[in-house]
Amino acid sequence: MHLFKDLDGFVAFRRATAAIWRTNSHKFSPTDEGILVSYDKDDNEERGGWSVRKREDEKRKRQETDATRIHYHCSACSHFCLKLVVPLTELPARKTDGSRVVDMAKDLVHLMCAKGGVKLLKREKGTEKQFRYNCELCDLCVGYRPVSYEQETKFMYVLPEALSRRDAEQQQTKATNKEIDLSGDGTEIVEPKTDLAPS
Repeated sequence: MHLFKDLDGFVAFRRATAAIWRTNSHKFSPTDEGILVSYDKDDNEERGGWSVRKREDEKRKRQETDATRIHYHCSACSHFCLKLVVPLTELPARKTDGSRVVDMAKDLVHLMCAKGGVKLLKREKGTEKQFRYNCELCDLCVGYRPVSYEQETKFMYVLPEALSRRDAEQQQTKATNKEIDLSGDGTEIVEPKTDLAPS
């Protein structure tokens, strides 16, 4: 016995299924959780469905984990570059240039830098080749790796004073300070400038 009586019913079913697959996990903005398509008729929020609970648990775990991570931004333009498990100050430093040694498997959570090309430097024992990482926004060199970008490496090095630390609490304070103070009628409150000379 066939599930569909005609070809049109089968085509409509396939189109509907394809539409569900396309929209599953779709985000209307980067901060959205994403659309969750559940194939179980009993799996809904009123019944405390498994997929709803799983999504809430995963979101809570992500927030708890991200709160412990340390964000580093470019010292020149404040663009986000690195997310680490431990502070840079606790990582070992190279004797040659004072760069902090980052274990890419253990310490690094997220790297958002552009490839900055190759730099050849003279050292006491010969030459050193650095494959550099630059800030994506202002092109400042923030670190480097000892081998080419295509090869796997255990370590990368962050140049001293190239990055500034921003943890979750500092980011929240900065965001709060940037908010515009509005009165009840929706007009902006502007403080008078006292540093200008009278005209």
